[in-house]
Amino acid sequence: MGLNERVKNEINNIKNNISLFCNECDANASCGGNHVYVIELMPEASSHFSSKTENEFVYVGETGKHIAERLEDNFKTKINKNGDLVFIRKGKNVNKIRKFFYRMRPDLIPKGLNPLPDRETAEFEEAKLADSLREKGYRVGGPSLKKIKNKIIL
Repeated sequence: MGLNERVKNEINNIKNNISLFCNECDANASCGGNHVYVIELMPEASSHFSSKTENEFVYVGETGKHIAERLEDNFKTKINKNGDLVFIRKGKNVNKIRKFFYRMRPDLIPKGLNPLPDRETAEFEEAKLADSLREKGYRVGGPSLKKIKNKIIL
């Protein structure tokens, strides 16, 4: 468990190239805005997606944190009361990210998208980007505008 070498390298890559993700964050500190990000998953993730295209498997997410911090959070562990090493974050999506993480894909984030002013806007843009990538043939884990169509974004 814990941070494997691929994840550690990717966290360093994010910090060294933060402008690919957000022009207002710096290497070690968030700008305070919300961010949309894309993670490419390993091909072994195919059983978790209904799309049968040949494109990559990706997960689209959003966070109010620095993108490197968000990725690191997915892999943080602690010792529980029984003395077992366990992951701190729980959930279906984070389990898939831990199991199938390959690399971050800042090239799939529209230039200038980040930072976003608030979580509601970030959730909308997250779903919009996920749908856009689906239309381009990617196998996408993440929300869809169809599921948040009742939310109003001004």
